Amino acid sequence: MADCILGIKCNGVSMDILTLRIDSDQTPYDYICNVSQSGDCNGNGTYDISIIDKNFSKGFNIGGWRITKAWISYDWGNSEAKFVMVDKNGDETYEIIASSEGGSRSSIGYDTDSLARSIFIKARNVVIDYPSANIYNAFSKFKNLSSNNQWKYIRDRHKEVGKIDEYLDFLEYATGKINEYLIVYKEVKALLENSDDSKSPLLLEQLPKDCWKVFKNAEII
Repeated sequence: MADCILGIKCNGVSMDILTLRIDSDQTPYDYICNVSQSGDCNGNGTYDISIIDKNFSKGFNIGGWRITKAWISYDWGNSEAKFVMVDKNGDETYEIIASSEGGSRSSIGYDTDSLARSIFIKARNVVIDYPSANIYNAFSKFKNLSSNNQWKYIRDRHKEVGKIDEYLDFLEYATGKINEYLIVYKEVKALLENSDDSKSPLLLEQLPKDCWKVFKNAEII
C-alpha cells in the first residue's frame, strides 16, 4: 500500500514491466509509470498514475491505441485499478477495470505495484481482442448485461408467481429486460458486421453463443 515506480520496455504488444527504486537508472525503459497517493480520507482514497515516455510525453501507446488516464481507487473493502484508452480512430473507451484486490481495512489488503501492472496487461488484452473502442464499449455493455443477476431472478421468479396479476407484472418486467438485452446484442452485432478488422469474425461467431447461454440459463428458451 505504498507509492511505486514501474519501468516498461515495449516491443509491439509485448512488454516487460519492472519495479524500480527512486535511484534506479530509468534510461533503458520506453515508459516510466509513477504511482502516488493523491488522497485518503478515513480509509478511502485514490492513487494517481502518471505515465511518460522518453520524451516526457504523457500516456502509453500500444498497438495504435493509447492509455490516456489511469488511477487506483480504494475503500475499506475493495480496491480497483482503472484506466481509459483511445483507439486508432480517436474514439474513447468506457472506464475499464483492470483488476481488483482487497481494501484498506480488509484482511488481504492491496498492493499498488500489482494493481498498476494489471493496467498494462489489461490494455494489451483489449488491443489484441477488440477492433475498436466502440466495439469494446458495446461488448462491455453486453457482457455486463449477460452477467447481471436479473437473469437468475427471472429464472427463479417465474416458477413462484401464482396469481395472474403477479404473472403479468413479472412478464412485463422480464420482457423489458429481454428487449434491453436484445437492443445491445443487435448493436454489437451491427458494429462487428460493419468492421473489416480481422478480430471481428471471431467475436461475431461468439456473440450468439453468449446470448443463447444467457437465455438458456434463465430458462427463457
